[in-house]
Amino acid sequence: PFDKKLVTRTHEGLRIQPLYSARDWAHANDPTGAPGIPPFVRGGTTLGAVQGGWDRREERAEPEPDALNRAILDDLEHGATSIDIVLNPAVSEGPGGASQSGAMLLCVDDLCRALEGVHLDGIVLALSPRSAFIEAAALTRAFAEKHGVSTGKARFAFNADPLAELARSGKLPAPVDAMLDRLAVLAGWTAQHLPGSTAVRVDTSPYHEANATAAQDLAYAIATGLTYLR
Repeated sequence: PFDKKLVTRTHEGLRIQPLYSARDWAHANDPTGAPGIPPFVRGGTTLGAVQGGWDRREERAEPEPDALNRAILDDLEHGATSIDIVLNPAVSEGPGGASQSGAMLLCVDDLCRALEGVHLDGIVLALSPRSAFIEAAALTRAFAEKHGVSTGKARFAFNADPLAELARSGKLPAPVDAMLDRLAVLAGWTAQHLPGSTAVRVDTSPYHEANATAAQDLAYAIATGLTYLR
């Protein structure tokens, strides 16, 4: 039967159809507006991904910089438009927190080796730094200065998200309020010095991986975003 094979039911009891058309949404006098127009619930730009296309971001976590470099170049050669480098826990926790997964980028030279041959003017370079988002931003800025990368055109993502890290690991290197202060400082610094880059990310994967329902996942995202804005 159609309802059993093609209709998905969430834990909240919502029925998700396999395909939607204009008949499923009364778009005439739609109070949610149009894309790019307040209240922006249908996207921040009028054309959405039509003009710039979708961003294909590959996640890399090779510990050794040279192996990381080879993986990044291979991803870019095969169509990736941005790279997300997952940093090793040792970057934020010291040698005692070292893991077999995660890039060991402890100094500018390590990052230079990892990005050798990578043209940053055409991609977004994102970092998943766990608690070390201030250190990650400083490392990236030092790399940009060393290689003459225009800070006005560079597109970095520092992905500061201390609440997600607290949910994932149960610990932070400083009290929550102090980490939120650091996040605010990074956001202000990024807006001033790297206007094409972003400082903060809201990551709900810790909740999703702990079997949060779709509604709970969305609730955590909204609550975290509001906390960071405040």
